[in-house]
Amino acid sequence: MPNKELIEKVAQAIYEHRHKGMKNIWSWDESGLDDEHPGERERYIGYAQVALSTIHAALQEPNRPMSEIGQPYVRVGYDAWDVWRAMLNASPLGEQGE
Repeated sequence: MPNKELIEKVAQAIYEHRHKGMKNIWSWDESGLDDEHPGERERYIGYAQVALSTIHAALQEPNRPMSEIGQPYVRVGYDAWDVWRAMLNASPLGEQGE
């Protein structure tokens, strides 16, 4: 699961994009958002989690060109794909990002 800070940023971006140009809309940071629309923040956090999980799954398996480009940077004995997965999982998007 991506870290909470990244999930929050993506949720806010989705919320703001959805409500762009609308009048009298609560901003993401205003406490009135939850008072006026219970569950609204959680709904957008759910959207963000789905989006980030989808991206994470797509990036889990590097394609051949990605692997070939990474090979010169990998020490002898390490597989570029394993290094890629470890780096991805350690990033804010990855499972160990928390």
